Amino acid sequence: ANWVYYELGSANLTGKASRKNDFRVDPKISRWSATPDDYKRSGYDRGHLLPSADRDDTPSENRATFYLSNVSPQCAGLNRQTWRLLEEQVRRWAAAYDSLYVVTGPELVPGLPRIKGGVGVPRRYFKALLVWHGGRYHAIAFLIPNRERVEGGFGDYALSVNDLERQLGYDLF
Repeated sequence: ANWVYYELGSANLTGKASRKNDFRVDPKISRWSATPDDYKRSGYDRGHLLPSADRDDTPSENRATFYLSNVSPQCAGLNRQTWRLLEEQVRRWAAAYDSLYVVTGPELVPGLPRIKGGVGVPRRYFKALLVWHGGRYHAIAFLIPNRERVEGGFGDYALSVNDLERQLGYDLF
């Protein structure tokens, strides 16, 4: 996916359904979907765009996050460290502000290296957040390199949503 958009509220943070790690082809786009074999021995994690932990109210809701249309090749160092910590912080903000709007995706540019099946390996991933609080909107974005070792914390990669939109060529909000 180029990006995913979702609302994350305190109601989404109940943690009832357990994670099954059942990565599979998205039946709605099976002709164009990556397959589990595409990631085998690729050297990349199957990085969720919409995190499994953000949709765990029911088993079926959580299973849907494992469609490969919601996954992108991430270096393990990014996925298991910096990106994971950012996702956890976003959940804390969602609980504190009741809800926020999230847009997440890979930076897709021509000439990316590819894994088996043709899925491009992004150089960077972004996450943009928008919340209504105190009678006004507040927003922040992050653009983090897809590397095994990411220097600093996710806060070191913060930027305005407008700057992110200019870099990506997207109008996110």
